[in-house]
Amino acid sequence: MMKYTAHVFTFSRFLVVPVFLYMLLGSILTQNYVLKILAAVIFYTYGGLSDYWDGFYARRYHFVSRFGEFMDPLADKFFTLSTYAAYVCISIIYVPLWLVILIAVREITITAIRIYNLKSSRPIHAERHGKIKTVLQYVSQGYVLAVLLGYACIFEFTAYRTVTAQSSHILFSPESIQNFTAVTGGLFSFITPFLFYSPFAVISISAAVTLWSGTLYIRNAIRS
Repeated sequence: MMKYTAHVFTFSRFLVVPVFLYMLLGSILTQNYVLKILAAVIFYTYGGLSDYWDGFYARRYHFVSRFGEFMDPLADKFFTLSTYAAYVCISIIYVPLWLVILIAVREITITAIRIYNLKSSRPIHAERHGKIKTVLQYVSQGYVLAVLLGYACIFEFTAYRTVTAQSSHILFSPESIQNFTAVTGGLFSFITPFLFYSPFAVISISAAVTLWSGTLYIRNAIRS
């Protein structure tokens, strides 16, 4: 039974997504926001570690199946794309929709090729560039969570709390970043532009590697 542990971790990655999104998007800048973001970080960390654990147990018990070869990357894509989509909805960070669409198109295309190859009994196993892509995606998304935690801490210890106490959608308000900078004043005004734009820079690097990895995957699929 232990050999099926890999599948358990794979399926758990699907289940953790709605909980993570609830903690992230349901965490408005009001009471206990820091705790909610920390909870989102914990669930996200579990999702990332489960990607390692399912591979570890599959190798340990020499349990490799076509089902696992398909579901594991599918769970990864569901987890990472859901996270990127959530970041687009949060207006106090700059993550443009077009950038996430580029990543999504790559991931969907590769998934379609993977399904075709599995049905044709010509599976293409994960290569080094694919693993590098996955690590960079987790790192970039983890960085954005750290930025949101930074926002939460600034909110917690400034007068911004008193101004937004009646707001239920401050994360999604178009004026949120301007209000945040104005209310926190000179002490934090130089920090907010960095917090706002740095997620775009970090995710752009991850997106570039993601597209590069997809190109290599398609090339190898054509040659196989």
